[in-house]
Amino acid sequence: MIEQFNFDIRLIFAILNGKVSAAINRKLSRNFRQNGLEITPEQWTVLIFLWEKDGVTQQELCNATFKQDKYAAEYAAKRRSVKSTKKED
Repeated sequence: MIEQFNFDIRLIFAILNGKVSAAINRKLSRNFRQNGLEITPEQWTVLIFLWEKDGVTQQELCNATFKQDKYAAEYAAKRRSVKSTKKED
C-alpha cells in the first residue's frame, strides 16, 4: 500500500518540524501574554542565553541564536533602553 506513494521523508520531516516549532512558539507567546510579559519567543531565547553566560559578544549571541547581526543590535539597543530585567545572584 505504501508503495503507491512516493514519500520524501526529508520533506515530511521538514514540514512536521516547522509545524511543531510554530506550535511551540504560539504556546510560548500565549503564556507570555497571560503572565504580562511583552516578549517574543525569539527574545526569550536571547534572554536565556544572556542569563546563562555573562560577557557575551554580539557575534556570540548571533551564532547561538541563529540571528543576523542587525537583529541582535536592535534587540540589544532595546534592552539597554528598557533595562527592565536584572539578573539576581
